[in-house]
Amino acid sequence: MSKVEQIEQYLVQHIDKLDFIVDNVLFLLPDSYFYKPEIGKGDLLEMRQKLDDLKKKKNFPAFRGDKSIDYQHKKLLKQYNVALKNLSIRKRSELREELLLESDGLKVAGMISLIKQYNLLSKLRTYR
Repeated sequence: MSKVEQIEQYLVQHIDKLDFIVDNVLFLLPDSYFYKPEIGKGDLLEMRQKLDDLKKKKNFPAFRGDKSIDYQHKKLLKQYNVALKNLSIRKRSELREELLLESDGLKVAGMISLIKQYNLLSKLRTYR
């Protein structure tokens, strides 16, 4: 039995719990799924460029051991990670709302695609 057939069988068995499956799949998706296209523009791009500059500066012999550069880098890295986390939370929620408003056929098609792409079938709950 192919992977897609196994996913289809799982979805058919639990079709009455499709909204729960949507929630489960979205929970299991990696945060990086939600980064594009925002990660390549705007504030996130600017922060990443500043992080690269600070890293280069930190490795430059004249600034080795400069604790203020280390502090700035750690602080900016923390802000960058928080911004990425917030982006993924917001976009995960938006995708959830969009999927729950769609027809069951579209939900199933989306779930098949995501489950196959991220190999999530073995991680999904089984409902009784």
